[in-house]
Amino acid sequence: MPLHRISELDNGYLLGLWRITEQPEDLVQIARLPSEELNFYQRLNNHQRKLHWLAWRALLKDMVNKPYLEIDYTANGKPFIRNVSLQISVSHSGPWAACMTHPSQPTGVDVEAIRPRILKVKERFLSDKELQWHDSYLNNLRHLILLWCIKEAIYKFADISGLDFRNQISIPPFISLTQGQVLCELQPTHNHSTKILIKYENIDSEHVMAHVAESKSV
Repeated sequence: MPLHRISELDNGYLLGLWRITEQPEDLVQIARLPSEELNFYQRLNNHQRKLHWLAWRALLKDMVNKPYLEIDYTANGKPFIRNVSLQISVSHSGPWAACMTHPSQPTGVDVEAIRPRILKVKERFLSDKELQWHDSYLNNLRHLILLWCIKEAIYKFADISGLDFRNQISIPPFISLTQGQVLCELQPTHNHSTKILIKYENIDSEHVMAHVAESKSV
């Protein structure tokens, strides 16, 4: 089954995960695109981009339970559904597409593939304090990708242009297991901070997923 799962989470969040096994022509039928989006899709050339672009729309349609969805984007590139009062976040990587919704609260979900390139860029997105906190895991690809994945989920939640991953999103020490949770901090300004509970999991041997579970301004 292409639809892996749709889960009702605490605090009103809904999380969907889709394993892509279809071809683009199959997903077009499932997604039932409005004419404007169909025209855009027909201009796409990359096969993988077609699959990802279609899969999360098909998943979101199932989650929202509407025959058609008109998708638009904020100035920062965050998707939203026209004429529907619903917060959404989407992600895709490899054979996976994920969507998260909430009736009113911001959401954030991210899926990442485990790739060696992360070893070369860790100093760009981890602060000096985080590099110390996570020192024993810094050669562990899965843990590093998980740190990046968590920060991406928080970035999507925040929807703030120019957010500094290294200095404005903080992840405390935690033991990287197959699944778990960690209380992070988003501090876009000196006088404003938000505590964000992130849950994470391995969705297969090569991909991890992280999503917002709860948030509170402090």
